[in-house]
Amino acid sequence: MSSLHSHGASHMAPLMPKPMQDIGTAMHRSASRFARVAQEAQVTGEMRPALNALAELTRQCVACHASYRLR
Repeated sequence: MSSLHSHGASHMAPLMPKPMQDIGTAMHRSASRFARVAQEAQVTGEMRPALNALAELTRQCVACHASYRLR
């Protein structure tokens, strides 16, 4: 969840509508979860949890891009 500051994007969130902020927060949480699960998969060899976490992360991306577009 710290990537907003490390990528210099934290100033953008207040400019976004609240639902977009919520999707963004969910996406960042999903990305953090995916990173943890992917690291665990390296140790355990169990890929299914990592693929499920990646699918959830992708759903968050699709939800935002489907709802908010520059025209």
